[in-house]
Order: sequence, then structure tokens, then C-alpha cells
Amino acid sequence: MNGRCSTWSLTSESGETALMSARFRYWCGECGHKTPWLDEGEGAERLADHYLRRHPGTEPGGDFEIRTGERQRSGCLGGVARLFLLFPG
Repeated sequence: MNGRCSTWSLTSESGETALMSARFRYWCGECGHKTPWLDEGEGAERLADHYLRRHPGTEPGGDFEIRTGERQRSGCLGGVARLFLLFPG
């Protein structure tokens, strides 16, 4: 998974592939730590692990955000096409 993708595939032991939405990012309430964009369960687990390592004995807190939509990416071709639409002939 790279930082630009919001979904990744997970292959189970039986060979089935499922898409997982990376829609949640958790923030530590004690420091500036943020998890990467993950699914809800993994994000909460990573924040709990962070608290165990960095803030032992502190009740996990903080906040989270939900990615609500995908950015529209059209690449170079889309940019060139828009130029032709704006400045025809």
C-alpha cells in the first residue's frame, strides 16, 4: 500500500481477495502522533499500541477523522484536456 491509495487488497489463506477501505486516521491525545489511513479496527488497534509504547499507564484518548471522499485525479492527460476545453482552437 502506498500513501496515495485509499484502498488495498488483502488476500486470505484461501486465496480470496477483498478490498479494504483505508478511511480512518486516529490522533493521539497526548502528542502529535497520527496513524496512517487504515480501516477502523486496525486504526484503533494501532493507536492503542502507540499508547502502550509511548504513554504507558495513560488511558487511550485522542480523536479520529474519517476520509469522506476520493480526490479526483485525472493526471497529465486530464490537465491537457482541460486546457483544450478552456482555450479551443
